[in-house]
Amino acid sequence: MHRISHLVALAYTYLFGSCSAQLRFDVSSPVETRGFSELLGVQNTRGLLQYGTESIGWVLGDDADTCIATCEAAGGTCVLSSMTALDTQEEGFYVASILGVDVGDLNPLGEPSGDAPGVWEGNLQYNGAASDCSASSSGSRRFCCCGQDCPLSGEV
Repeated sequence: MHRISHLVALAYTYLFGSCSAQLRFDVSSPVETRGFSELLGVQNTRGLLQYGTESIGWVLGDDADTCIATCEAAGGTCVLSSMTALDTQEEGFYVASILGVDVGDLNPLGEPSGDAPGVWEGNLQYNGAASDCSASSSGSRRFCCCGQDCPLSGEV
């Protein structure tokens, strides 16, 4: 799988001059992960590989991380306006899906919260109206918009 992704990235770069994409991978093998990152010449950011920074979008934060820390680790900046724009259950499930979060058992919570949008103790906190880039809480994984490419709908 890694070799196929590498070939696709190289072909895209050859054809279009650059490759701005994100690849998710299993971080269970640090040696394999480090080797893959070095092979592709990209940065390894918490299980997220990025080609360039111009297309950074939604990034899933680690437990209790702020979006400021998450976005800095991803090479971007927290874009609060995109996070506060996420205010419907459908948008929340869409963003969760593109971030690879299993949405099957999530209970939607529409209460505005500083650490929304994100997942917290099996709940989907989708109302980002009160979102704050510096908010965090134990048991919460934030959906952080770290650039200008943070869609709220589309195909997964």
